[in-house]
Amino acid sequence: MITRLSIWVQARLAALKIYGEGEWKVRQHGMGKRRTWRKVHLAVDGHARDVIGVEITIVDWAVCEVFEGLVKQVEGELEQIDADDAYDTRQAYTVAAARETRLVVPPRENAVPWEEGHPRNAVLEKVAQRGMAGWKKESGYHRRSIAALNVMTYLGMPVSVRAGTILP
Repeated sequence: MITRLSIWVQARLAALKIYGEGEWKVRQHGMGKRRTWRKVHLAVDGHARDVIGVEITIVDWAVCEVFEGLVKQVEGELEQIDADDAYDTRQAYTVAAARETRLVVPPRENAVPWEEGHPRNAVLEKVAQRGMAGWKKESGYHRRSIAALNVMTYLGMPVSVRAGTILP
């Protein structure tokens, strides 16, 4: 089976943040000693739109630190890995190369070329030629957004029922 892997984390389309204390209270009084929020990192099959990998971390972990763990959870051949610019790291490219797959990650703002022949340099050239929007369209990067929306829909749509009548 060939999988097209899409990876998300909190503050992205398929986001999930779990809070112990309210954000307002934390802003006003600081974080409590016992409670903090967690990040849920999801690896989603871009074709089947199924969640096939999950990592839960504390806020101190960078998203690139869980990349290898998410990719290791995926069995079989990978067609492509789509992720956001937080994964524009040497480690992510190394993990993708080890799995013999293509990593589709938009370069960070003000990105500079790496050593000659690195796949990231080709991305920088295409972005310079076509612009970021053109590169995203050409690379199929937008499919990750569609997959995220479909995953949320697949998990279930809310059912709204009128609980009473509205008084004039």
